[in-house]
Amino acid sequence: MDDLEEMAKRMLLISHGRIAFDGSFHELRKVAGCLCRVVLTMQGENIPHLACAKLRSANQGICEYEVGTKISFQTVLSEIATIPDVIDIEIKKAPLEQMIVEMYNQWRGERVKTDQLGVGVEM
Repeated sequence: MDDLEEMAKRMLLISHGRIAFDGSFHELRKVAGCLCRVVLTMQGENIPHLACAKLRSANQGICEYEVGTKISFQTVLSEIATIPDVIDIEIKKAPLEQMIVEMYNQWRGERVKTDQLGVGVEM
């Protein structure tokens, strides 16, 4: 969907036969909250624990974390600064698909359970 985000100026989401959202991808991200991903490239195979983020994957020294809507980037970067052997840090937006699924769950009346970080958890 990254290509779609670059090409389309407007997006419509329909819920129960009615337009539930009509706007740009930027507006959708504002409505859905700021779910982001942080990717750390480590020297070696060390997988650091981040109290402020949820580990999504780790492979060959590359660790990807999900940062929820309740955590500031100042907090994340402060914690990362204390970790030895970090070679690179990449911050990117959460996939659009994840945001859309979470919005549809809310519209369907399902309570989206989040942990203390503001990251969606499986129920």
